[in-house]
Amino acid sequence: MKEFYLCDRTEPTPIQTFDAKRIHYITRTRHTHKGLEMTYVTSGSARHTIFSRDGDVLSDSIVRRGNYFVIGAGTYHSYHDGSPDFAVINLLAKPAGIDPRLSADSTVGEIEKILLFGSESSNRIPFDTVCYDYRMTLGPLFEQILKIKYSKPAGMLGFYRAYVMEILLTMLNRSGDPGRRRGGNIAENVKDYIDVHFSEQITLNEICGMFHYAQPYVSRRFRETNGCTFEQYLQRVRMMHACDLLIETDLSIEKISEAVSYLSSSPFRRTFKNHFGISPKEYRNKHSAGSGRHGT
Repeated sequence: MKEFYLCDRTEPTPIQTFDAKRIHYITRTRHTHKGLEMTYVTSGSARHTIFSRDGDVLSDSIVRRGNYFVIGAGTYHSYHDGSPDFAVINLLAKPAGIDPRLSADSTVGEIEKILLFGSESSNRIPFDTVCYDYRMTLGPLFEQILKIKYSKPAGMLGFYRAYVMEILLTMLNRSGDPGRRRGGNIAENVKDYIDVHFSEQITLNEICGMFHYAQPYVSRRFRETNGCTFEQYLQRVRMMHACDLLIETDLSIEKISEAVSYLSSSPFRRTFKNHFGISPKEYRNKHSAGSGRHGT
């Protein structure tokens, strides 16, 4: 079911101790909540704007599947120009629901101190900042909270609290990963993304949008770090996975080409032969399933 919002909501929306929902937005105008709002984009894309309490624009970017962010109490944000399939999982939490020592006015530092049991860390929860789940591990945590909401197990609030804390801790630890900040190793993050999503129709421009970096900069950094272009590495990963499927399965060449994101088998066969010097069929005949792993 889609929810549409047509006017600015100037007063903070009151929330329960915890709440979770999957929502399809086309437009969601400027709003805020009396608590933490954790959001994970599950499909589609939209323009997302974050405003300070004084109304200044803190961030204005396109968010896509895999982006996530935490909006603090009193911070406003909005969605515009959403694609038809744009959807998010929204988690709302009163700080006191995470820990009774916290309140709606608790600072980011106070929340982090509770999560870390009083210890210090140079990492920070990415409040009011759009990040990307390049390991694709946060999405399942958001999905699990939705399952808890609808299954209503005994001790439901305890489950909510545990998963919300795990999400916040994961975000906190993630903030120190290479490439999460400007100047980090964005090339390694793009490489990791290819390794996971090689079977999809992906482009460098799309990935740069997810990470919020300029394409020429990422293209240059990728070539310097990995010794090849984005396209060359993507093709290499797809070809190596195709080799695995040729050796270890009985899938047809057509099905294998689809599995590594080729729209038809003809370009796949041509690319494979250019890469290895023999056709996919010849490669399969040469390497039986019991002969071990293929070489490069």
